[in-house]
Amino acid sequence: MYFGHMKLSALFLALLFSLNLKAGGELLPSGARAMGLGGAYSVLTDHWGALNNPASLGSVNYFAIGASASRPFGISQLNLSAAAVAIPIKNLATLGLGLQNTSLANAYQQIRAGGAISRQFGENFSAGAHFGIHHFNYANYGQSTFFSSAFGFIFKPINKVRMGAVVHNPFSKTISAFEDERLPMRFVSGFGYEFSDSLLLVAELNMSLDGDYRLHSGIEYLITKNIAFRAGFATRPVETSLGISIKRKYFALNFSLGYHSRLGATPHLSFNYAQTP
Repeated sequence: MYFGHMKLSALFLALLFSLNLKAGGELLPSGARAMGLGGAYSVLTDHWGALNNPASLGSVNYFAIGASASRPFGISQLNLSAAAVAIPIKNLATLGLGLQNTSLANAYQQIRAGGAISRQFGENFSAGAHFGIHHFNYANYGQSTFFSSAFGFIFKPINKVRMGAVVHNPFSKTISAFEDERLPMRFVSGFGYEFSDSLLLVAELNMSLDGDYRLHSGIEYLITKNIAFRAGFATRPVETSLGISIKRKYFALNFSLGYHSRLGATPHLSFNYAQTP
């Protein structure tokens, strides 16, 4: 079905704002692995920390790069893509670069890009920071660019337990003086428990200053060394997800499918290359 340009803009801008800004501004995590785990990402350790929890990069002591794509709710005009790279600097830190792009035909575009740095302190603690830009382009309404940031840590207090936290945009900036829209400041905290080398459980709370919150949880099971299965659940609104990962030497293909209780299904696909030891 064909929509006129103004009707298309109004419809999907309303959708995007309701999901992204006015509803507390929860940032969609990057990478199909996190999406397969119900959107939980605070304790995962991989190169997607360049966009998710920057502390994730602390334990990535190898070069890694990845790209992902998804089509939210199966809407052909609405696309979300991302790329991330991790570059270790021996005995110092790990650098990360990330880019996330949300686009709606020619009506809307949102770009989040920047760099991250993380360092591991001992075997059980890592901390990191992300700095970049958040750019909005509204067809017929103008565009704006703002500074964005995130700070996080991951801690292992006891064997098999991980705890992680990240704050996005602590220096909140106004996006629109008319609507008093701001880059949302959100706090994400979670934990993970490794039942075994093959089974991981994760859960986290994602909340804003105004009290808006969501709970995310997921489970990951390694069927074999190279094949992993994932399932996840999130609240307010309810979302469920399933995912699978297939590895071949340094390469990995991740796929997940999320289902929103009101808006339908969203497929996520990511491809990673990691020079793991």
